[in-house]
Amino acid sequence: MEFVLVTFPRIRPVRVDGGRVGQTGQILRLQRGNHIFDLGNPRDYTPPNVQTPVVNTSPTTPMVIAFDPTAFAGGMPLAPPPPAPLAAKKKGGRKRKPAARRKPAASKKKPATSKRKPARRKVR
Repeated sequence: MEFVLVTFPRIRPVRVDGGRVGQTGQILRLQRGNHIFDLGNPRDYTPPNVQTPVVNTSPTTPMVIAFDPTAFAGGMPLAPPPPAPLAAKKKGGRKRKPAARRKPAASKKKPATSKRKPARRKVR
């Protein structure tokens, strides 16, 4: 068993020999031998793939394969990723009733007792 760490600035799926085996930043476990590594689509990284023999690695010293983002993809500059969509409010529909207010619970106070001890009865 051999170990490979594929790096890229963002988390991307890692494909080895055409099949997905993990993601960037994870240590991948592979069989010893020649393998072809790529990050799939979109192809906004260089090199397009890395073909290399994977031998003599360990979990503490994996082979590191680095991919870098490209400045241009298909002749066009890369746009920054779009912002996350905002949660849209539902229009119309049934409105929820406001929660019923609870009345404060009546306090259960113990009746006031004097702090004097009760007088003892003498038994004859």
